[in-house]
Amino acid sequence: MKLRLVAVLVALTALVLLVQDVPLALYLRSIESNNIITELQRDAFVIAGRSEAALAEGKAQNNAPLTAMLMGYAKSEDSDVIVVDANGVLVAASNPATPVGVKVEGRPEIASALGGDTASGEQDSSAAGGADLYAAVPVLSGPKTLGAVRLTYPASELDQRVNDRVRGLAIVAGLTLLAAIGVAFLLAATITRPIRRLQATTAQLASGDL
Repeated sequence: MKLRLVAVLVALTALVLLVQDVPLALYLRSIESNNIITELQRDAFVIAGRSEAALAEGKAQNNAPLTAMLMGYAKSEDSDVIVVDANGVLVAASNPATPVGVKVEGRPEIASALGGDTASGEQDSSAAGGADLYAAVPVLSGPKTLGAVRLTYPASELDQRVNDRVRGLAIVAGLTLLAAIGVAFLLAATITRPIRRLQATTAQLASGDL
């Protein structure tokens, strides 16, 4: 009886932890994703401001200082950056393997940015074999759109951030479960002690010991 009572109490505790921690883990991923996208949008606007002069002068393609800036940012933030002109032609990229001079205006986020709007979210990346978080913003000079900047960040890094936090939750849940087992044994002993006495007394009465 004691072990059954302990099992019930521990199972209830585990169920509460499961119901609490699973939605929390999903919520943490959403929060981390929003934080990363916000950071990408902020950095994209900064890069857009630094790209404005080169795009306005029509000297963005193969522009050494602009490319160096993109490569420096990409290295420090583990992101990929491209800059396109108003015609949707890719003029600068942080990855040396990315070909410049090709049109990429067909990509939805680039088209949105060239239209003067920001675009962000998560998309499949066939090149990386996974998914990316992205933010694309227009490069503006007054009312005129000179081009667009797109930043991408590997979703695997997002998963790593979330996994680190979920691992912490799992450790706390494990410690809580161990504490619940100890409390369950104490509680079960307290509850079952009078029952055992009653069983012993009943056995004595049944044997004729009044």
